[in-house]
Amino acid sequence: MGSTSIIGIKNLIDQVLSNILANGVKYADSGTRIVSNLRLNGDFSVVSVSSQGLPIDNEDRMNIFKRGFRGKGAKERLPAGTGFGLYIAQRIMELHQGKIEVITYGDKTTFDVWLPRVKMGGIGR
Repeated sequence: MGSTSIIGIKNLIDQVLSNILANGVKYADSGTRIVSNLRLNGDFSVVSVSSQGLPIDNEDRMNIFKRGFRGKGAKERLPAGTGFGLYIAQRIMELHQGKIEVITYGDKTTFDVWLPRVKMGGIGR
């Protein structure tokens, strides 16, 4: 019986997941929960990080992965920042044939990191 694995450069995947989780913590409202989960979706493992807090409006969502971009709300809440974290994370995912999606419902934001899976042989292979 076979299994599936993610093949990637572990330090780069770590950088992506660390950035997404750190942003979830950084921009969450005080006293709210940050929820992370893993699900399988076709040929992908999807790591989701959801937090309640700073909403990302439609205009910002269109630009959030551009180099040096920081949303209006992000600049107001935390003036320090370069706007390179999500840009780098998205480039890393492109190198791994994956992607990052952002979904906002009201004040809840979810980042989905899509990691491609590969089928591995059975035990002893």
